[in-house]
Amino acid sequence: MDDDDPEKRIAELEAGLSDHPHAPPPPRPSGWETYVPGSVVGQQGPTVVKRGGLRFLPVAMLVFGLVVPAVIGGIVFFAVVDPFAPDVKEQSADGLTAILESMREEFGDTMGYELHVYPEHAVLDRRKPGSDTVMNTFTYRDGDWNSWESESPVFSEDHVADLSRFDAAAVAATLARAAEQLGIPAEDSVFLAIEGGETGLRMSIRANSPVGGDMDITPDGSVVELRPAGG
Repeated sequence: MDDDDPEKRIAELEAGLSDHPHAPPPPRPSGWETYVPGSVVGQQGPTVVKRGGLRFLPVAMLVFGLVVPAVIGGIVFFAVVDPFAPDVKEQSADGLTAILESMREEFGDTMGYELHVYPEHAVLDRRKPGSDTVMNTFTYRDGDWNSWESESPVFSEDHVADLSRFDAAAVAATLARAAEQLGIPAEDSVFLAIEGGETGLRMSIRANSPVGGDMDITPDGSVVELRPAGG
């Protein structure tokens, strides 16, 4: 048979195809969404797009980033700060110091007849400018002073003194223990009374409670005399 015979060429092609059958397409990998043969992507091997995990990874990371810091912050807050404890910010060492510094800024000095410091505010009696027989009262709250716009007479037992002449840290420490030492109910509070005396300051811690109780202290925070609640 001639080499150019068409029938011979067809027979040879059929024989070649039977010797080299077409390979089946590669199976789709389990758990994958898209399979692109390498011939479509520049003969650099198959490209696969994973289904599932990576799609939700940004959301999971966002939730983790928000929830975990919040939980940790709550644990630290409750470990360091008791949210149910009475607010005694003005009676802390920093609070007492801030009141005295604010007095200097507002009035030019820390002189006065009397200063009462409560957990959340303070009350100050000062000499009315130009008068030795009348005093003005001011309240301190959140760093600001406001006048009561009222006047009170000065009595013989009232004396002007430098109301800053005490150890703020030591007195604050005594204040922190005072309610327990006086035996007042947990829901009640105490206040610090600083008054001018004939020879210096008179200082006491008094229960702001119907059951009473108070103690006399020195400018260094030492307790001189204690009169417990109900006594």
